[in-house]
Amino acid sequence: MVQKTRFEKWEKIRQRGRWYFVFVYGVLGWGLGTGGLMFLVGSIMKFVSPATWWFLLIFLPGGFLWGEFMWRFMEFVYSKDLERVSEVSGGEGAD
Repeated sequence: MVQKTRFEKWEKIRQRGRWYFVFVYGVLGWGLGTGGLMFLVGSIMKFVSPATWWFLLIFLPGGFLWGEFMWRFMEFVYSKDLERVSEVSGGEGAD
């Protein structure tokens, strides 16, 4: 059976919309997080140079792509979960 918490959690996230998800989870979460981590590692390893800032400029658009990919993937999983719920409940749909 579908994990109710995962199903409900995604329903709440998707209510905010696709672009909110892509921006918050992709650009800020993955892009800024990964770029910031790479910048920090470069700083600790004494690799600070003007090129180090490129980490942020590269990973922010990468975060957009990652967020878009994850949105599409989660929508695919959600649609499969809806089908399973519909089959279990006898075709009545998810409540």
